[in-house]
Amino acid sequence: MPYRLYESTNLQVPSTEAELRELSGLIEAACAGTPKKFVKCYVLGTGSSTGVIVSVELHAGFYNSPRNIDLHVEDYVDQRSRDVHVGSYNISSMGACVREWPLQSGLEEPYHFSIYAAPTYSKHSESLPTNIGFSLLPHCHSAKSLDWSYKGNILVAKSYHKDECLVDVEEADIYFIKRVVHSFLSRREHWADHPLAYTEAQPAWGLDDLVEVMVPYTDWRTLHILRLFHLASPIAIRSEVKRRIYEVLSEFLPNRRDLDKFFDFLSKSRSVIIGSVVRKILLLNSRNDSALDVPYDLNIISPPAGETIDEEFHNFLRGVGYGRFQEKKPRKDYGGLLRSFIEMHPNDSDKSRFVTISASRNDVMEVILASETTAQMNVLTGMSIVSLYPKLVPTNECLSVSRVGVAAAGAERTSSPSVSRYPDNGHWMRPCGSYCPATIRKTVGDRGSFRYMWCQPARREMEIWALGNKFPYVRISDYHTFDPDCPLRRGALAWSLYDRCRNPFCEHYVSN
Repeated sequence: MPYRLYESTNLQVPSTEAELRELSGLIEAACAGTPKKFVKCYVLGTGSSTGVIVSVELHAGFYNSPRNIDLHVEDYVDQRSRDVHVGSYNISSMGACVREWPLQSGLEEPYHFSIYAAPTYSKHSESLPTNIGFSLLPHCHSAKSLDWSYKGNILVAKSYHKDECLVDVEEADIYFIKRVVHSFLSRREHWADHPLAYTEAQPAWGLDDLVEVMVPYTDWRTLHILRLFHLASPIAIRSEVKRRIYEVLSEFLPNRRDLDKFFDFLSKSRSVIIGSVVRKILLLNSRNDSALDVPYDLNIISPPAGETIDEEFHNFLRGVGYGRFQEKKPRKDYGGLLRSFIEMHPNDSDKSRFVTISASRNDVMEVILASETTAQMNVLTGMSIVSLYPKLVPTNECLSVSRVGVAAAGAERTSSPSVSRYPDNGHWMRPCGSYCPATIRKTVGDRGSFRYMWCQPARREMEIWALGNKFPYVRISDYHTFDPDCPLRRGALAWSLYDRCRNPFCEHYVSN
């Protein structure tokens, strides 16, 4: 038998709503995990008058971009392929895909609906019970109607018109689905004119295959060029970004399960990560990425949620091996913005890496903007990665915040051996644009910031990709820089680095 996550022991497909829901729950439990291995479809069972939305397992190897021919429809529909465990079978006999509505109108729908039913005019189909729900579907009687009854279960899947990628059927789709199903299946001569998949030959190596090979070796700029011009699947981009995030943080939490729990807790506690760890993630695969540039401290900022959240976070870190901690006095640079500052060191004294937790007093964003340099103004949340000065990251430079200052004139080194620190932007050779340190920037509609939602739900990503809406991945939100459920969104803040711009190529340049 071909590889399956769910193995059925039933010889017959379910027919009633209760049986369909039970099977759906079993399949969903068997196919749990990431990436998603099932898709929601609509089933009209022979013993169901209204139909039900169920989970249908996807074929192994097609989890990221499933098509209408990548479904185990035999769990819900009586198909000849149900009796063929290994071997070939005709895909065209499984069902049909309605791509335009009304039929033969030339008006393509934004979503395509694939209809699966028992093979027409077969002896096996004739022995199946009549679908009582089909006869109850809304329809308009017509002389052209050949048959107002149908035998066996009917399954309907939904896909985007642009890439034919399957998505979940929703309750709002059922009204339209019922009308399409009845009009389509009651005129069986249309079946052969609407194949599930077109049969044009495809190259053995397509662009998607080549891009998938390239993605792990590209820098952030190239990643988003691929994303912007639809040269790579958003699922592939998201998976690669998540891999990079986990790669850097594995130096602090080597166990993958601990990392999963850590990000769950990061979201739950509404805390964020800043500093060298986030900058390292953004530097990976770039020209200035150095093996010597290794983060030794994981900087976490917790929101002003009180001591309960702080204690929960401390207990979690103790549970993953950071049992030695020391409470220190917050630095004066933060001007009373912190309630507490704690260093947590691993139980193994031979390990030099440690975790710091800065508990903010008012607003997490205020703490970030009070950082000593722009190198600290990169943020990782449970959903997004944000950089307030993204163009400075790949060049491995940063600007000192004027209220903190620099001990000596000229470029200096930060704690990282590869980052150059400058007291102003006098060395820039191009106009500042939205980066001008003398202008006032805001956390609402900021054009200089960069955000990527690395934990975006996969199906929503495919929806945005298929509909051509690119903004959540390549530029800042018009409404707010940060996640809807992120502590960085507590208020609208304004900031500037300097009172004067020292870049002679900038329109805001001041010579003295």
